[in-house]
Parts: sequence; C-alpha cells; structure tokens
Amino acid sequence: MKTGKLLCALFAVLFCFSACTSVPAGDPKLNKLIDYYEGKLDPDIPKITVTAEITEEDGEKTVCYLPYDAYLRTGEEETETDRNKTWFADLMNNFQSLPILYDGFYLERETPSQLTIRFEQPPEGEIVIKDYGIFDPCGTANEADGLGPGRVGYIHTFDAAQELSFDLWLLDGALVQSELPELRGLRIECKIDGKQVEYYLLFRTNYMGGLLPFYGEDLSHLTPLEGLEEEK
Repeated sequence: MKTGKLLCALFAVLFCFSACTSVPAGDPKLNKLIDYYEGKLDPDIPKITVTAEITEEDGEKTVCYLPYDAYLRTGEEETETDRNKTWFADLMNNFQSLPILYDGFYLERETPSQLTIRFEQPPEGEIVIKDYGIFDPCGTANEADGLGPGRVGYIHTFDAAQELSFDLWLLDGALVQSELPELRGLRIECKIDGKQVEYYLLFRTNYMGGLLPFYGEDLSHLTPLEGLEEEK
C-alpha cells in the first residue's frame, strides 16, 4: 500500500466519517444515473433492475438502486474494450456518486451487502459474474488472483433465474493483498432470447474507509453527468 494513499485515507476517515453513508432507494442522484445509462443502451438489450441492501455498522439497513451499463455481443471476436479491459469506463465517469458496498472484509464490523438483480426477460442456461478490482481512475479492470486465505476466484456461476440474489463475496485474495482497489466492477454474462448480453456494475469499496477514491489523482479525463451536485 502506498504511504501517501494510506495517509489520505486515514485523514478521510478521521475528518470525513460522516460522508461514509449508504444511499437510500429514492436517492435522486442514483435515479438520475439509472435513467441516463438506460437511455444510452442499445434498444435490443433487455433492461435489468439492480438493488443493494446495505447494512451499516449500527445494524441499520438501507436499500439503494444501482445504475448499470450493458453491451450486446454480436460475435466471438475480441473487441478493443476487451483488450483494454475498460468495460466499466463509462460508469467511472460518475464513480463519486456510486454507493459503498460491503463484503465482510472487516469481519467483526461488516455485514456483506446483498445484491439483487432482476431481469426484464429471463436468462437462459447459466449466469456468469466476473469480479474485478479497479485500481486506477481510468477504470481498467483487474482480475482478482489472490492466493491463500480468502481465495474464491474471480468467476462466479449461477443457475439462470429471472431474479438473482446473493451476498457480496469477499474480493478474491483480499486478505493477503498489499493494495486493495477503491472500486469493484461486476461483469454479468448471460444469454437472453438467444442474444449474448453483458451487464456491468460498479461500486465503491470500504477497504480504505470507502472515502475519497483516487484522492489527489488527475480526474480531468472524466465527464460526470451534469446536474448531479444539485440533486439532494
């Protein structure tokens, strides 16, 4: 872990602890982001609804909706996005407005957040979810490849269901990594009505207090949605 990042994170925890809160289901920022990203989707992509039940340290539960991005695959060839591992790049533009989800990293204090994904149309076969750590503000995805305690792999497979619920698992190898990501991305692969569809989710982690991701780094390349700061 870089010393500078650690000091920034500790400063954030000490002086900005009140900012580390979950986002209610009716949060205008998230609702606006959901509308924004869904409005950009290929009309042939079936929509989904994603909710996260977040349990705070005091036991209070909050449910929030998550925005998502998606892509309709039309062939087997690798795309430029695949080569660069930038599936979450568009969502990264608004990462500061995304909620913090917990995976039980702080065993005695954390309850893993529960994610629920409801598909507008039922998937066929299996649903594959690939888990990535995001270590840089460009949104480049990194497959978790931890060793030893906490190794669960970065690929998780579920039987197809129109509604899928699961507790967020600990990032693969998180207990033995020297540096942990400030965001995580889930890449959901499934077949719906004969079409191969991928959905992308992005959220903030709580590994460093969940505050001020990429503090002090150049974020000038990001283009956040206008008007979010005015939303209450």
